[in-house]
Amino acid sequence: VLFEKIMTAFYFVLTGLIFLCVYWNIPCRHRRLLLLICNPLFMCAFGIEFFLLHLVSAVANFTLARSIQAFPTKGRAFVTIAVLFNVGLILFYKIKVQTIDSYIIPLGLSYYTFVNLGFVLDTYRKKIAPIQTFFNFYIFSGFFPTFLMGPIERAEDLWGQLAQNRTWNWTLLSSGSYLISLGLFKKFVIADRLHDLANPTNLYAHHFSGISLWIFYLLSFIQIYCDFSSYIDIVRGFAKL
Repeated sequence: VLFEKIMTAFYFVLTGLIFLCVYWNIPCRHRRLLLLICNPLFMCAFGIEFFLLHLVSAVANFTLARSIQAFPTKGRAFVTIAVLFNVGLILFYKIKVQTIDSYIIPLGLSYYTFVNLGFVLDTYRKKIAPIQTFFNFYIFSGFFPTFLMGPIERAEDLWGQLAQNRTWNWTLLSSGSYLISLGLFKKFVIADRLHDLANPTNLYAHHFSGISLWIFYLLSFIQIYCDFSSYIDIVRGFAKL
């Protein structure tokens, strides 16, 4: 198991370095095209069905957002449709997991669903300037560093940065590398070790005393926090790079 985790981290670092080398060595005008290509490639690496499901979600929400812009008097109705569609999509797969053995929720479903729904709501509230083309929206919706574990980003924050011509920044390189290193440390040194220590209490709780259970449960809380925050640190660091 440890070897698999090390190889996963190595795969992440290697693919990240390859992407960054290409990104910083092509003209600025082609960088968004690179992101547009990398988003579906990243999803298809886990399974083409994950890419297709995200594509359906992106098309549906972009169409609803554009409909709000075209027919502002019917905006509330389109927002209602968007909420029902996105929440229904999550509930459908949640129920499917509970009724079918060995079935998993599609990767990143909860994160990109709320990203897309947030885009529709921000469009209705006129908090963002209209994104005119689906390709521009898709870059935001499927931004692959945040696809699996978040964080849930807002269009007004991320798209404004993606639309700018980026220049090499040693400060961002330093802070981004630090965040990635911190995230890997939290994951492999803290979270995984606490999981190995506290997990037996979930299987054999009756063998432990009350005070021991409280200690182990506290360690479990720390493990869950470090596990989740480690991914967020890595994503933030990669985005800075």
